[in-house]
Amino acid sequence: MAKTRIRPSRAAVAITAAALAAAGSLALTAADPAAPAAVAGGDPDCGITSMTLSPDLNSDGRGELLTVDAIGDMVIWRFNKGNTLGAPRTLETGVFEDIYGPGDWDGDGRGDVLSISFGGGLRLRSGDGWGWLDTARNIGHGWMAFRMIPAGDLTQDGAGDLLAIDTQGRLWLYSGNGWGGFKTEVKQVGQGWKGLDLYAAGDLNKDGTNDILAVLPDGTLWAYNGRGNGTFSTPKQVGRGWGQFELVAGADLNGDGRADIVGRNNQTGELYYYQGNGGGSFQAAKLIGTGFQASSSCYSASPAAVYPNITDTTALCQWISSPENSVLDSNDWAAFRRLIEGMAPVAPADLQDDITVYLDYLDALDAWQTVGVTTDRLDAAFAGADQALSTIIEAVWQCHL
Repeated sequence: MAKTRIRPSRAAVAITAAALAAAGSLALTAADPAAPAAVAGGDPDCGITSMTLSPDLNSDGRGELLTVDAIGDMVIWRFNKGNTLGAPRTLETGVFEDIYGPGDWDGDGRGDVLSISFGGGLRLRSGDGWGWLDTARNIGHGWMAFRMIPAGDLTQDGAGDLLAIDTQGRLWLYSGNGWGGFKTEVKQVGQGWKGLDLYAAGDLNKDGTNDILAVLPDGTLWAYNGRGNGTFSTPKQVGRGWGQFELVAGADLNGDGRADIVGRNNQTGELYYYQGNGGGSFQAAKLIGTGFQASSSCYSASPAAVYPNITDTTALCQWISSPENSVLDSNDWAAFRRLIEGMAPVAPADLQDDITVYLDYLDALDAWQTVGVTTDRLDAAFAGADQALSTIIEAVWQCHL
């Protein structure tokens, strides 16, 4: 049976070489993966589905690593003096979302966490300053069509901002209002970014403005320095050897005032720390963890045992086994919708309601974007869409147990 691949949007993917062709070949600075002694950690049985750095959730002046594993546990890893990872602590269970560490998003002086749900909801978990998070609340709709980069304060107004790439490759600046929402104006700050992803990086060169990083398919690492108005300077190469690595950035992990980065070797699950020097360069890699492999299935029970409300998935699983139906890709929402619609005739009866709820939400979202329906209708449709889509995806997963 063909395996259905579920690929939510990620904040850490490669950027294509075409976008940087005009930059030429620039001087290399040290940020090359190395292999020191092994360190324990991670969850090799379940694997990591999402990973980010938070600038500071527990008010100790150092950033943290946040991970979500395949069974939905969101875990915080403190960064200790001596540049080592502390013991993991579970912040929340049942999290099947991509997470992001924007710093203080709601203006209370404490670090927060943002996420995008399968249903396209932008969700905020406010931090309490002690390393714990409040219950998630929705602060936006329709983010399934965007790739999001919480890049910090890009406009020097004291509030965090978001960058987003739409399906046409346009780069948009969503300026935060400083108390958990957005300013009215959305500004286009670039184009030609289709198929590209960026990394939040913090202030790499200590010039008071936030920057972003990118990795090319050839494994070279590039820095874009912020100009303070939501745009960026010509990129500069700052590393190499990142072809098999996933990068997370955007935090000062050791409290020295310089942004650092963490890289995961996707083949081995090893986690490396790269201390920032300022100016966009980094010190040699230090191994800080093992067992951080990308996600693999953790489920061993039967579908009926795990999801008792989903009774008969035989026809659905046969339909999914067809090659043209084997990719459930949330980066292509038109194809994603067609796939959900195609499931309806073959889905078990107790899954039909969830499919209807989710398709109703997509209809409301289309109407909101095209003819401006009331937000009350959109909110009502959205209320059950996240859970409905989670149930649909859970049913698909069961076909591969």
